[in-house]
Amino acid sequence: VAQILSNTRGKPSMLLSDPKGELFNTTSGFLESKGYKINVLNFRDFEKSGCWNPLHEAYQLYLRGKLSEAKIMIDDMAQIFIGDDISKAQEKFWSMGARDFISGSTSLLFYTSKDETTVNIASLSQFLAKALAKERSDDQQELHRFVSSLPGDSTVKINLTTSVLNADATKRGILGHVTAALNAFIKSDQVQKITSFNTIDLHEYAKDDAKIATFIIVPDEKTTFHFFCSLFVKQLYDII
Repeated sequence: VAQILSNTRGKPSMLLSDPKGELFNTTSGFLESKGYKINVLNFRDFEKSGCWNPLHEAYQLYLRGKLSEAKIMIDDMAQIFIGDDISKAQEKFWSMGARDFISGSTSLLFYTSKDETTVNIASLSQFLAKALAKERSDDQQELHRFVSSLPGDSTVKINLTTSVLNADATKRGILGHVTAALNAFIKSDQVQKITSFNTIDLHEYAKDDAKIATFIIVPDEKTTFHFFCSLFVKQLYDII
């Protein structure tokens, strides 16, 4: 706490890990009185959290025609979502397939979306539900037809071939890993809400006169949302 208060003399922006919300409760009022803009991502109390869409930056790059940069950011996101626990060969296969599915489905979401309101993790979860639909169902057949119709060199097709066009057992093994990664979003309407749009603008940190304090309140007794915090920090450092 003392370091936070002393840092206000130089007026630098701050990014604060705050597992129990104690730093926010103790210092946010003081910081605000010193002219700081206060942001908070609160995974203990979603009703008191700001909102941040992890797909926003990559989608903006896509819209500006910076496709390679957008793809790199998408792949980084997929890597953080799935993680690196691939010590066994079989686990490596499932994990690589899961990363490819998230990369491919995100790229497909960018390609098919009419506006940014549909570009979010909730939409990825809906796409996952279609991919998990029973074999020969309308959703499955529609998805098969669409992916099959893509050009052979399409990165979307390359990423989705294993998880969409492969044998059912292989597909379900890969999509099981994706489901585990997106489980926090699939099960919680509140989590979907705070990751569907932005009230936190990472680009504000890059301004010369920025005075921002962002508190990340995430439980330290469980790791459910640690990957999301890693993604937030990664994108922030990429921007600044």
